[in-house]
Amino acid sequence: MATTAMVAFWFSLTGLGALFALKAWEEKSGRVFALASRKRADKQALVVRTWGLKVAYAIEHLPSISVLFVRWLIHLFAVGVARFARAAERGAQYVADFVSHQRHFERRESNSEFLKEVTNHKNGIRNGNGNGEEGVDTSDK
Repeated sequence: MATTAMVAFWFSLTGLGALFALKAWEEKSGRVFALASRKRADKQALVVRTWGLKVAYAIEHLPSISVLFVRWLIHLFAVGVARFARAAERGAQYVADFVSHQRHFERRESNSEFLKEVTNHKNGIRNGNGNGEEGVDTSDK
């Protein structure tokens, strides 16, 4: 990398020296070297200068354009994340339903005596009489 930079520097320095030597020779002899080529080169230089000015103008307005572009990219990313989350949610619900065996849920009677008593109390069935009155004996003796 450094070698390439050094070669480019020396080549450029030699080229500049050659151009100064050519200019000195032209002034001393009074002749112009490659007049037609210089006119074409001047036209190309004007084209390149115009192009450079247009690029500079575009670079000045680049921040506003880049903000819009970045905003669009963020929007696309957010929409993509939302779609992925929605698909993941659907998949998670399917897996949860499949694993939980709640699709065909049937209530069974509990094996715990305490839970049986609580269920009977909750349903209003106390002491086996079914009318919800506690401690009232309606049988004849």
